[in-house]
Amino acid sequence: MVLDSLADRLGDLHLSQPKELLFCPKGDKTRAKQSFPNNPRFLYRITTPKSRGQTTRSWTKSMDATLGRPSMNTDIFALDDNCAGEMINHHLRWERSKTDNLVSWASSPLFLLVYIFHLHANSGNRSSFDDISFCIIDTTQFEAGTFIRDMVLMDLYSPYSTRLQEMKELRLGEYYFGEYLSQGALNIEDKCQIVSASAMIKNGLLDLQPELKCYARWPECPRPPWAKPVVRLRKTLDDEKTCIDIENPIRAITNIVRLFEPGWKLPIAASLASCSSTCESSLQSFLNIDFTDDERRNFHTSKTKVFAYNMPEVRHFNTILVSISKRNI
Repeated sequence: MVLDSLADRLGDLHLSQPKELLFCPKGDKTRAKQSFPNNPRFLYRITTPKSRGQTTRSWTKSMDATLGRPSMNTDIFALDDNCAGEMINHHLRWERSKTDNLVSWASSPLFLLVYIFHLHANSGNRSSFDDISFCIIDTTQFEAGTFIRDMVLMDLYSPYSTRLQEMKELRLGEYYFGEYLSQGALNIEDKCQIVSASAMIKNGLLDLQPELKCYARWPECPRPPWAKPVVRLRKTLDDEKTCIDIENPIRAITNIVRLFEPGWKLPIAASLASCSSTCESSLQSFLNIDFTDDERRNFHTSKTKVFAYNMPEVRHFNTILVSISKRNI
């Protein structure tokens, strides 16, 4: 898109800008480093031009980085504990605040697919599907410490924020969606794929789950649904009695992956399949999709970490991964 290209060129003018702002826990928070090797290989993000931060094909930036504030270069672990806890709380609750140097990603593709329709119906955003972008990144292409799990930060900083403690307790239940965070400005060039929601819908996205067609018609309102529909869809994924006809979803997946470049097709296909059905017949149909041997080898369990944390869609993703790995030559 023209705006993306312009933003990329302007970003390239800042040649001295670091390519990432790493999380560097210290003191009594050093134990957070133990979580760095345990990030999933693939993370997802949904953005619009109205997002507080900015995401192009070259950079993803926090609100502070987008505005060029000096705070964009400050690691959250360098902040006062109370200030850090406040920032994390506001960010995880999607609340507007004076400063925010965090960027959200998720390991749950289902959570972010529903977010597409939430943003489209949200009167505070109301972005068209053309302006809503789906981004996938490969975390193995980044340095350790680029991403950190939300629960790690909440464990460390909830003692300094009552509301953050409440959020932590909520996410320990069914309202957990595999959120991860980066900070400041992050160079994602050649480490991601970005496709418009409109293109995905035209290629069959609404056929993944019958409910998605209803979500696409949500009326405009200040707070359209998001988390609760994800929880309801998860229950259908775990219920064999609700297995859907797999012909349309498989056709949709086959068409949507054509929007992505080689190397990304299989991860995207598995991500979409994980949101559709856990039926054995669905899995076997997916495995019959024509992927190259190189694609299958690159998607092996030895190269792809997955952490389900009780999320059915991510468990299904892992089942697909294991099945593909067993078929590898």
